[in-house]
Amino acid sequence: MEILKTLLASDPSVPRLTCYDETTGGRTDLSALTLDNWASKIANMLHDEFDVEPGDSVWIDLPLVWQAACIILGCERAGVRVAAEDPLVVFTTVAGSANGRRSSPTPTLRW
Repeated sequence: MEILKTLLASDPSVPRLTCYDETTGGRTDLSALTLDNWASKIANMLHDEFDVEPGDSVWIDLPLVWQAACIILGCERAGVRVAAEDPLVVFTTVAGSANGRRSSPTPTLRW
């Protein structure tokens, strides 16, 4: 995970990802340490809870928010692909799952 390695080596505690919520005016700042922690949590969840193996695919159906960035980093750490074809896990919103975008028994994680 070259991106996080570089950020962790230079200054791990300064904000590296900033997301703005235009509807609330809120802002979320994440340091390299926080991004690394989230990437590990997501990778572990994919492996331990869903038996996703390196090379398998997951799909991310989320708006461009900080959670989506952390999930992408977690997928990279877990060695899984982010692809819409035959995903083993789908990350989506409550609205996305209510719209029935997936009719298969794929586990759906709602944010």
